[in-house]
Amino acid sequence: INVCASLYGEDFLRTMGSTHPYDCVVQHPYVFPGNLDDALPIAEYHSRFLSLAEEKAALVEETQALIGRYAGARAARIPVVLTEYGQTVDSNPQEFELYHLTLDQGLYLAEILRYWIKLGIPLAENQNLIDYFPLPPGVQQDGYNGVISSPSFVPRAKAHVFTLYTQMMGNMHVHSRVVGSPSRRLQNGHTLRALTSVASTDRSGNVYLIVINRDHKTDVSASVRLDD
Repeated sequence: INVCASLYGEDFLRTMGSTHPYDCVVQHPYVFPGNLDDALPIAEYHSRFLSLAEEKAALVEETQALIGRYAGARAARIPVVLTEYGQTVDSNPQEFELYHLTLDQGLYLAEILRYWIKLGIPLAENQNLIDYFPLPPGVQQDGYNGVISSPSFVPRAKAHVFTLYTQMMGNMHVHSRVVGSPSRRLQNGHTLRALTSVASTDRSGNVYLIVINRDHKTDVSASVRLDD
């Protein structure tokens, strides 16, 4: 049994140091209300929401760095695990109460999974991969419904993303980069690149590549070049 600490601030990790044992650290890097202005125009909200994946990944990476700083020789054996992550349903933009069921959720998940792979996260749990459509009689949409009655449900966008990652992913992460991607300047001054990528190989030497297009209006053509 691995015992994970659910505190991950610098004060806690410094106090634990290399003296007091713990096996792992748990984080829940959700997109919460207040992370984005819910009154933003929906196109701007879309882009800022997708760019939050980098911000949430940076928080996890910071925790990894703090463990490395304070846990001494044990640090390499102490992973960060994510027992929840995604977007809370109360952080939707105004007038889009079902935003958490849209394709943007799939795009966000695809992007954040890319970071979890890059950071070497050994466990990242997500939930609610289905929803009702149409709603069964007497069932009210609340964003939390799972399988609680007859199978009148459909996969959410992020369920399809998990299918894609399962089928198009080897066991070894390899470096990939996008050169010359179109980008969009956001109102907060940040830049959102349209294309990102994650690549891997399997034990047979097959190469897998997933490319994510975060531009919600434009198809982007690209060529793939394999080095070595």
